[in-house]
Amino acid sequence: MLFSSQKNTDVSLQTILDATKKTDAKLITYGIGDTNKMKPENLIYTDGCGEFDIDYRGKKIHVKLNVVGKHNVLNALACF
Repeated sequence: MLFSSQKNTDVSLQTILDATKKTDAKLITYGIGDTNKMKPENLIYTDGCGEFDIDYRGKKIHVKLNVVGKHNVLNALACF
C-alpha cells in the first residue's frame, strides 16, 4: 500500500497505520518530508526540469523529469 504523506495529514496517516496493523499489508510512505520511507534527495529545478536522487531498495537512482513541480516529483515517487 502506498500513501503520500504530506504536511497536516498526521490524522489520515495514523488511521491508515492503524488499519494496516489489522492486515498483512505493507505500508510504504512517500513524499517530500523526512518521515517518509521514499523521498527525493538533492531535489533541484533547472532549465524546466526537476532532478533528484532516490534511495530505492538500497540503490541510489538519479531521476530527471522533463517537467517541474512538486506534484510531478510526487507522481514519479509513486511509480517506484
